[in-house]
Formats: sequence, C-alpha cells, structure tokens
Amino acid sequence: MLKKIIFVCFFASLAVFADDVNLLSNPSFETLNSKGLPVGYSASKKLTLDEIHGVDKNGAVDGKNAAMLVNTDPKIKLANYAGYIQWGLQNKLNTLKSGTEVEFSVYVKTDAPATKFFIYIEGADKNGKAFLKKIPAVSLKESNKWKQLRVEFRIPEAGVKNAYACFLITSTGKVWFDNAYLGSLENAPEPEGK
Repeated sequence: MLKKIIFVCFFASLAVFADDVNLLSNPSFETLNSKGLPVGYSASKKLTLDEIHGVDKNGAVDGKNAAMLVNTDPKIKLANYAGYIQWGLQNKLNTLKSGTEVEFSVYVKTDAPATKFFIYIEGADKNGKAFLKKIPAVSLKESNKWKQLRVEFRIPEAGVKNAYACFLITSTGKVWFDNAYLGSLENAPEPEGK
C-alpha cells in the first residue's frame, strides 16, 4: 500500500512540475551554436540575402545574451519575413491539460519607435483546427528600453497537433528579444518592470 501511495505522489508531482516549467528551449537565448546563434531556434528569412540574425552580449534582460535582428532591407515586411522560429512545441504544450490557460510572453526592445516586429505562436489542434495567437503589435515609444509583451490562450480541448513560436522583424531597424516564456498562466513569471 505504501508503494502505491509513493507511486501516486511521484506522478502527481510530475504533473505539477510539467505546469511549472517554461516550455520554450533556451528562452533567454543563452546557449549559442557554432555560428553564434541561439540553440533551439531556426534563423529564418525569405527573399533577402542580408545578414539579419545575431546575438547582443551586452544588453540582456537577464543572463548575458539577447537575440537580435538587424534589418537594412526595406523589402522585409510580414510576407518577406526574417526572424527566429522555434519548431515542435506541440509535445511540450500537450504536457498541459486541455483548457489550461497559457501565457506566451517575451521582453522586446527596438532601436526606434518606427521599427516593427511580429511575435506569435501558431499551430493546429488534433482535429486540424488552426490557431494563431499574436502578441499585440505595439509601437515601442521609448527606444532601447525593454518592455514585456504577452498573449494568453487556452490549450485546445482536442490537444495540440503542431505548434511553433515566431519572433520576426517586419521593417528596417533593430529589434531585440529576451526572457521569453511559454507555459501555464498560473506559473508565469511576474513582469520585471524593465
């Protein structure tokens, strides 16, 4: 009987732990690959040969690195995207129960109020119904100051078939991302007011 109780307590603690973690890999962009780019993210771009992706090692919210996108090509818009994408989030999202409230957030700063960016999580549930959860686009009125941006959503009742998170630049300029979070709203970190 004692073994059954220990066994049940162990798996209950795993369920609580699953709700307590950041589901993004390398959410503060600290671990870099041999090219100096954040591990766990695809450096994606379309219709440009410009070098856009980088890491800033001097101005992070926490840790030592912040992901950075620098664009000088006026052709880059939403359709001709450039950014970081983290694929394969469905298995991690499915560790949360259907209906769980989820937060997707990230700290962002830009070099100028005119610099535009687009941050979202997209995918489909196991019935094939698509979902897109965008962090509301805002113009950061104060350049070079970190601001936490966030969106909330619920895990679909059918579960998640596929999902990925995108951090894009959609104009000329510079944008930085740091301290991203994807996980239960209940356990989301408090804003740091940076």
